[in-house]
Amino acid sequence: MIVKINLPDGHQLDYDTESRESLWQCLRRHDVLISGDCDGHGRCGQCRGTVSTQGQSPKERLLCRYYPTQSVAVTNFKLETQHTILTEGTLPYFEYRPAITKRILTAGEAQQASKQLGLSMDEQTHQWTGVYDQGEIFSIEPRDTTAWQYGLAVDIGTTTVVVTLVNLLTGEQLATKSQLNQQGQYGSDVLTRITHVMDSGLSGLDNLQTAVINTIKGLIQALRIQTGVNSQYIYQMVIAGNPAMLHLLLGFNPEPLGRSPYQLVVKSSQNFQVHPEWDWSINSRARIITLPMISAYVGADVVCGAYVAELDQQDQAIVIDIGTNGEMILASNQHLLSCSTAAGPAFEGMNITSGMKASSGAIEEVCLTPEGAVLSVISNTEPIGLCGSGVLAALREGLRYQLINERGRIIDPQSLAPDDDRLQYIEVDAAGKRRIRLVEGVYLSQQDIRQVQLAKGAIMAGIEQLLVEAQTTAEAIQHVYIAGQFGAHIDESSLIETGILPKAFKNKLHYLGNTSHSGAYMALMSLDVRQDLETLSQRIEPLELSLMDDYQRRFVRHTLFEKRG
Repeated sequence: MIVKINLPDGHQLDYDTESRESLWQCLRRHDVLISGDCDGHGRCGQCRGTVSTQGQSPKERLLCRYYPTQSVAVTNFKLETQHTILTEGTLPYFEYRPAITKRILTAGEAQQASKQLGLSMDEQTHQWTGVYDQGEIFSIEPRDTTAWQYGLAVDIGTTTVVVTLVNLLTGEQLATKSQLNQQGQYGSDVLTRITHVMDSGLSGLDNLQTAVINTIKGLIQALRIQTGVNSQYIYQMVIAGNPAMLHLLLGFNPEPLGRSPYQLVVKSSQNFQVHPEWDWSINSRARIITLPMISAYVGADVVCGAYVAELDQQDQAIVIDIGTNGEMILASNQHLLSCSTAAGPAFEGMNITSGMKASSGAIEEVCLTPEGAVLSVISNTEPIGLCGSGVLAALREGLRYQLINERGRIIDPQSLAPDDDRLQYIEVDAAGKRRIRLVEGVYLSQQDIRQVQLAKGAIMAGIEQLLVEAQTTAEAIQHVYIAGQFGAHIDESSLIETGILPKAFKNKLHYLGNTSHSGAYMALMSLDVRQDLETLSQRIEPLELSLMDDYQRRFVRHTLFEKRG
């Protein structure tokens, strides 16, 4: 039976009651992009909305768990908003030596190349250009086209995708575009997406591969429109990303990444001709290169971070990508050790009661005072939620103001004197649960604090395990490099005072920005960098934390906060 879904703006959508499609799925299929970070499993709470049916009072529902049986009106839902995406990262010095080159061909060379490549030649054309990849011809073009040589540097993140169009002759980054990874509709984190494939089989894998292919496709089109570059002259794309993102792009089943013994399907760099069915606006013979990985949860993005930080040339230094997977690489005593920790999506504002992505209206910094909360909000608009940096800032202030004890519990307001100014921040909700109020409608709940505690425990235990395995200490570490989308927006005090990083790391932090994108750009512009990344990835030894005897004990210990007062 077909019923109607009535939207606040007056639009109506058709819904088939026999489709087994949730209201959330139906709305997203019609480009009503309601928030949701758990692939419709009812865990994140982001898709709450008010549903009204004839003859019944309006009720708040999780739209991903609601299946209409009659026509409904849906209101008060939260849409995804424009996300602030980090596109730039540190670039160390390197010499340009791109794989793609061109030169004018003699008539004989052009004829020979056309036969070799199976290409036809226009006899009226008297000048031809050969296009080479590492000195091997792969295309010929009429006339002199040596002035037009372009490539693309791509960073595929779990949350965001960044693509830059580059002039291969000069190294100039002509334009950069970014957007949320369309895979987000199937879950906010890697494990949820792997589970989607496990549950749905080949159709689930196709869903995720198509989503990331379409994300990149849209960004390439936007770049071409902005710059006017002819697609025919885009000859190469270099891609960095975490193992799951690269496996899904390549169409490899990611299940081995999510099950013991947690193995990669492919580890080394891949180099292949673009698939025509991807329908990307680039040369039909363009080469696609994915950069090398280390282990099931330490990927090309982290290898790029280590390369940008020049970690192989240092001793007593560590690179940490503070995000959903919490990857890190330690350089100590001529050894490079790596691991990945299941930090979860809390650092990106996901699975948080008032959480949101880093977009307009997100609180990114907090200061609690006796007169009230002082908030820094993206775009200087009315605050509507907390992004990842705001979550940590709120937690830091809650600890500093002694609203939260060492076990992560919000203190009992009845234990405070009537004139204690901390009372203004503590509320008890309808279910009798305590929460910290920052502004009307934006809270830090007990469950939110627990989410950060789990992330903190995972990251600190990972750092400590690396230090133990390398037989060094936090005090001995001289440089701490913070890479990735989240790390670039978080203040050192939030990382140190919440215990996400050791106190001994204070004043040692260096923010590198989006090193995954930097590494992809450098590899696009230099064959030497590509080889260096391959060599570096082979030098890095992965540690599987789940097999370490002491890891669970360390994790539990590090979920606690420092006792104050």
